[in-house]
Amino acid sequence: MADQMVQSEISNLENRPFHRAYLVKKLPCPHVHCTAQLGGAFFEETGLVQHYRAKHAADRFRYYDEKIERQAWRLFRVKHGEETMQHVEWLSTSHRGEVC
Repeated sequence: MADQMVQSEISNLENRPFHRAYLVKKLPCPHVHCTAQLGGAFFEETGLVQHYRAKHAADRFRYYDEKIERQAWRLFRVKHGEETMQHVEWLSTSHRGEVC
């Protein structure tokens, strides 16, 4: 039974794209209308700037590279925090009544 619970927790970690991105130090695109913001794609810092230039060229004049990175880190912290809270809630409900 304990092995099943550990396996379940590991598979749940695999369903946490922001945590996985955190482990490999990648960032989501901070652009409001970017599909990458939904957790589908993450970029290294240099790749993020290239992605932003290629996909969001119309908005490029308003942003500097450093501002893009700051916005990406801000978005990442929010999304990773939300994802972590959901995981903690899942852990607390799945382990209710168990004695460690």
